[in-house]
Amino acid sequence: MKKTFFSTLFLAFAICSYSQILRIGTSSSGIAAQIPGYSEVSTITTKSYSYTPSVPAPYPTPIDGDSTTEDDRIFDYGNYIPVSLSIADGNLTTTSIGKVWSLRISIPNALSIGLSFNQFNLSPSAEMYVFNDARTVLDSSIKKADFTNSAIVNISSINGNGIIIFIVEKNNFSTFLSTISIPKLIAGYQDIYEVGAAPGSPLARPSINCDPHDSVPAG
Repeated sequence: MKKTFFSTLFLAFAICSYSQILRIGTSSSGIAAQIPGYSEVSTITTKSYSYTPSVPAPYPTPIDGDSTTEDDRIFDYGNYIPVSLSIADGNLTTTSIGKVWSLRISIPNALSIGLSFNQFNLSPSAEMYVFNDARTVLDSSIKKADFTNSAIVNISSINGNGIIIFIVEKNNFSTFLSTISIPKLIAGYQDIYEVGAAPGSPLARPSINCDPHDSVPAG
């Protein structure tokens, strides 16, 4: 059943680990230099999911002295979509730098997509990269060592209705060793700020978001 992604449901994210992973801006011409093996992957499997966006709740009318009505931050911006994704759902490519696993996730009616892993067992040499279809936003060089306090790993939503996951195992030309499991996606129905989207916004920011109050309207 579809559930609204808002502050109380974020209790499930309260134990997620903080890391040094940064979300950075990129481009379709520059991303090949940022992701090892990218230019050698010609086929990417796509998993598509239907989605009927929720209707955003109206903002409260401000009342002097009542801070709950004066906060313009988004408290609900998406819905959970239950899925069952694993290594078996993507495709493997042998490149000159090692094995590369890739998967594209498409939710045609979503404004953004976030990921929730309940298994995140990357091999010691593996690096994960997550980026949008437009190749404008990239979570770069994510490693298992970045998450030492929890088996649950959450990647905050990226604007767009399609995202791609790359897992690169450098110098591995044999059996792919990493395993992952994604039990749910977050499909956005309200705009959220993205890297470089707002005047004065940073060029890079943490890609792990445990607090829904960090998400604000884009307009």
